[in-house]
Amino acid sequence: MPEIDQPFDVFISHFVEEKSIAQELQEYLESVFGADLRVFRSSDDGSIRTGEDQYPAILKALGEAKVYIALLSKYGAMRPWLNFEVGFGKAREAVIRPVLIRGTRESEIPTPLAQLEVRHLSDASVVEDIVQTISERTGRTVAAANTQWFLNRL
Repeated sequence: MPEIDQPFDVFISHFVEEKSIAQELQEYLESVFGADLRVFRSSDDGSIRTGEDQYPAILKALGEAKVYIALLSKYGAMRPWLNFEVGFGKAREAVIRPVLIRGTRESEIPTPLAQLEVRHLSDASVVEDIVQTISERTGRTVAAANTQWFLNRL
């Protein structure tokens, strides 16, 4: 288990009602890179300490993460926090991987998110690109990537 004060490697931005998908993704990434990969997910008890103010914790993680993954659905893309988090990443010129979930079509994503090159998380090549990007940006070695196992869980 990574130390809680270590910087975050990955920030998963998601709509709270889609936390199960975010959790599946986090667990998959931790299985690929090892449990010491620091993934921030606001709906994860390990990302924000009990009693800690959420806003400063989110800002800290946004400032540390090397890769942002934005889970975009027609429901979540309208949420202010998701737009704020992606905008923060853009301002930092961080690597952002916006991915469509829950059968959402590109045409259902509003601006400014629609201006990003979005792909479907259900596509194996997209998952593999995310893994490669994390490896490149963090210097971590892929321990075991079973993309099909992850896609079957979605």
